[in-house]
Amino acid sequence: MSVQKAMLDNALLASAQIIEKTLDEKLREMDEMTDDDYLKLKQKRLDSLKQKHSLKQEWMQKGHGKVMDVSDAKDFFQHVKDNKFVVVLFYRPSNSYCDLVLSHLQKIAPKHLETLFIKVDGEHCPIIVEHLKIWMMPTIVCIKNGRTDDSIVGLDDLGGANFTTATLRKKLLGYGVIEREDEE
Repeated sequence: MSVQKAMLDNALLASAQIIEKTLDEKLREMDEMTDDDYLKLKQKRLDSLKQKHSLKQEWMQKGHGKVMDVSDAKDFFQHVKDNKFVVVLFYRPSNSYCDLVLSHLQKIAPKHLETLFIKVDGEHCPIIVEHLKIWMMPTIVCIKNGRTDDSIVGLDDLGGANFTTATLRKKLLGYGVIEREDEE
């Protein structure tokens, strides 16, 4: 037992030393920075923030930040083509479970502008339903770069009707169609 503990202690010590060395190097680099270096760093950060703001404005103009209703196949396929990430809710208005899923998506959409959230009434868009082989509503289809990668059929994958917004958000995060909020 003591040999294993010694090995573990040595491994932890080695890891700590590597981290400390890396941190020391970064601190040394910062100490050696000139005023011009700081100005360049500040300008680079400012440019990055401007670019992110511009991108968010562009997304908002395209309808991101809410759950958009799409009622025909042409619009649907155009949205899929024009956006890197799309989350589609196939629903039936008379279905309370569809309303439940929609309410959760409406909470997620404003926090994830990088993704377009749309809903499609399955009864009014049979072409899309057949094309994507939707057989149950609600179904959430996750599209990345124009390809259907994953879907959530019904509520079972979410833990049943008592699922939370956080549960759905984690599922979408796991499928890669939304980013962590701190990455935005």
